[in-house]
Amino acid sequence: MAGLGYASIAPERSNWSDCSQACYRCIQKYGNRGYHGLLDWRLGLGFLRALINGSYASGLDGNFSFPELIDWRERVARRCADEIALLKPGSAEVRLAGKLSLPFVKMASDQGPINYLMLHPFWRINARERAKDALGSAIAEMGPGKLRFIDTFDATRRPVNAWEKSASRPDDP
Repeated sequence: MAGLGYASIAPERSNWSDCSQACYRCIQKYGNRGYHGLLDWRLGLGFLRALINGSYASGLDGNFSFPELIDWRERVARRCADEIALLKPGSAEVRLAGKLSLPFVKMASDQGPINYLMLHPFWRINARERAKDALGSAIAEMGPGKLRFIDTFDATRRPVNAWEKSASRPDDP
């Protein structure tokens, strides 16, 4: 079971690059229409992979070679950052930071700059994880400003809500 590849987890797909979360060619069906806003093939595959492989880090280790992660930074995280930046046009800029080239939004505010870092929903953001190389290098490169975290699951579905809630989001225990 440890050597199980993505072909064994997911059916053959011809639209990996066309579908960022869910579509009628993959997991959306008429019968599950009430859940369409929650469906995400990337998270489904990642969840299954984490069940089979305890060392799976959802890209936090720098390994973005899995189908669910190959274009996550460019396609999902960057799109979320672009959406957040549009909430304050003219005072926000999307940039990349750290060894993982994670998208973040540097936004001007009356209290000084605020850095909104886009995170994968499976990543922990406690102090121990932030001190590690991958997140630590991104945080250090963002420069001065308050640090806020936004996970891409919330941001793709409710960008305004994710942005507002980031101010009160506690660290993971």
